[in-house]
Amino acid sequence: RWEPPEDAALILVDTTYSSRLARIGERRKLAAVIDHHPSETQSHPSLSFRFRDVRPRSIASSSIVAGYLREKKVIPSLPLAPALVYGITSDATGCHAPYSRADRAILSWLTQYSDPQLLTQIESALLPKAYFQDLLLAIENCFTYDDVALCILPKATGSELVGEMADLLMRCEGIRRLL
Repeated sequence: RWEPPEDAALILVDTTYSSRLARIGERRKLAAVIDHHPSETQSHPSLSFRFRDVRPRSIASSSIVAGYLREKKVIPSLPLAPALVYGITSDATGCHAPYSRADRAILSWLTQYSDPQLLTQIESALLPKAYFQDLLLAIENCFTYDDVALCILPKATGSELVGEMADLLMRCEGIRRLL
């Protein structure tokens, strides 16, 4: 388990409030939060940030970060551009919100610096067998109530499974909310 140095400035990107964040905030100075999810931290004054950029109308935090690069006229590197494109398009998958004008502009800007082959490698990366075992377990532990899906995830080898399950469940017909 990695622990940042005591003097590190922590910047949280695409991270909604959780009790885990509160514990980190008690031990470390949280410098900034950049997110496209509505901020739950506003109701938790124990978490303070020197910089907060929360844009619920943006489809992805990758759009916000890429916007900083574009604003400062920084050309994204070849590995970074397709990674940001992937971040935008994967957040849009299963999302019921439309791309904003800013999202479209950033996606168009990033595409000129991206390599489609690298994007394909990101989208088709090989996954360990444990990922599929966890995925099966997660699917077996999903329940629906009206327009709500509840997933009890007993374990996850990698943290990416939580977001991927949320994306998958949002594609289920009639589901509007996830727990």
